[in-house]
Amino acid sequence: MATTKIPNLPLVTIARDEDIFIIDDVDRVTSKITWADIKKSLSNINTTLTVSPGSNLGPAVAFGDSLAGIYAPVSGTLVISTNNVDRVMVDIDGKVGIGGAPITDSKLSIIGGTCDMGSNKITSVALCTEDNDCANKAYVDSVAGGGAGGIPNLSTLPSLP
Repeated sequence: MATTKIPNLPLVTIARDEDIFIIDDVDRVTSKITWADIKKSLSNINTTLTVSPGSNLGPAVAFGDSLAGIYAPVSGTLVISTNNVDRVMVDIDGKVGIGGAPITDSKLSIIGGTCDMGSNKITSVALCTEDNDCANKAYVDSVAGGGAGGIPNLSTLPSLP
């Protein structure tokens, strides 16, 4: 048997199916397992897989590198990050924030940006009830006087000085 100390062993970055790993279990029994057997065991996991919560600098689940991944900053919250920046957050109540944490009473919040609908309609918009509500067509028509197609007759407006 080799006498090389574990810290001095070369690092394996790509394992092949025939590679053998030596394992010392809790009962101090030394065994061996191949990478193919490890992959087979992992593909048959039928229980909850728990990973560390991670962060935007080191996601719990990373894709290729640590610049893109998923992590859980607090219990019940999930965040997708790219380039070490939070992009999408889903909180414990299912509220979604794009560009930041969801706003308290909103199911979907878009923070610091625009929402391009790609020429698609937004439908089923409720009637306006607050000063900062988005106006729907019915509201605009009622306020604007309901001219042809909802456009007011501008000739009836007073002229500016």
